Amino acid sequence: MSKTIFILFGALLALAFITETSYKAFQFYRTHLHDDVVEMSKRALAFTITAGAYTVDSMKFIYKERNNIRNKVGEVFVYRSPVIA
Repeated sequence: MSKTIFILFGALLALAFITETSYKAFQFYRTHLHDDVVEMSKRALAFTITAGAYTVDSMKFIYKERNNIRNKVGEVFVYRSPVIA
């Protein structure tokens, strides 16, 4: 058997192995995992949308109230001496 035929048969064998393994993996996924993956994907999408909405609302609030927030945080670092009467 020549080297070229050996390489072709080896490539055909590898392709057959990859095809068979992929088919078995797909059958396992479809039988055991598909419903769970779909449900988790829906939940992840809903969580992402909700988290994005909360983030946008939070950023709007922080931008609108930025001066009040800055003043309240700044008061913590300012020393006020006691008034002696």
